[in-house]
Amino acid sequence: MYHIERGADGKATASHVTIGLDLTARDLQQALKTKGLPWEKAKAFDGSAYVAQQRISLADLPEQHELEFRLERNGNIVQHGNSKEMIFHVKTLMDHVERYMALQSGDLLFTGTPAGVGPLAAGDHLVGYLMDKPFFDLKVEG
Repeated sequence: MYHIERGADGKATASHVTIGLDLTARDLQQALKTKGLPWEKAKAFDGSAYVAQQRISLADLPEQHELEFRLERNGNIVQHGNSKEMIFHVKTLMDHVERYMALQSGDLLFTGTPAGVGPLAAGDHLVGYLMDKPFFDLKVEG
């Protein structure tokens, strides 16, 4: 996920990168979809997103950087990805978003979810890594 800044020229740019969790209540999502209803409620509940506090400045990375990231649940790797696998470059994504809304300094742009989505249970231990460094260490509450 990318942290957005708006420069003196008025242009939005990605300044930092971090990782986070973007959760979905799959049971609610399916029930809403079945009824033909919008399913944003399945994505917008208390605790549905977690963002690591630690960030890496893009200025500190080479221009064609590749960012490897992973999520471990209870010591097992359940998601693994690399920014080189992204279909669209971050600037392309930002330009698309700005066709519909202005990106402001402090906004975050979640850029996708690698394979391995699955259910969480109370007590699960989640550790998120960016470039082999732990960026968060969480325990799922009941």
